[in-house]
Amino acid sequence: MAKYADHLSLYRLEGIFARSGGTHARATMADWVGVCCVQLNPLVQRLREIVLAQDIWHADETPVTTLKLGEKGTLRVYLWAYSPSKHDSLKAVIYDFTKGRSGKHASEFLGDWKGKLLTDSL
Repeated sequence: MAKYADHLSLYRLEGIFARSGGTHARATMADWVGVCCVQLNPLVQRLREIVLAQDIWHADETPVTTLKLGEKGTLRVYLWAYSPSKHDSLKAVIYDFTKGRSGKHASEFLGDWKGKLLTDSL
């Protein structure tokens, strides 16, 4: 939970567990994250279908700094959040990671969806 609720990286969680006497290796936790992603993907896809059925969407992107896989240094990526109107009975948010903030990423995510998209700019 702390990984996502508190935005903690696996190497920080590994240190926290070690101070508490735990022996959860970073590689093991990475495997857990990967398994959860695979197991939850059908739920995410179904939620995306439900959200895509809405007529009005809100979208926004936030820059995120992440480590480069297998390299030193960091990389800036973007976390897009898509949600129905606050007046809609459906309370859900779908996230999409992209390498840029161009509107083409939103277009690719939305596909042939038709409706009103509210955003600060695309």
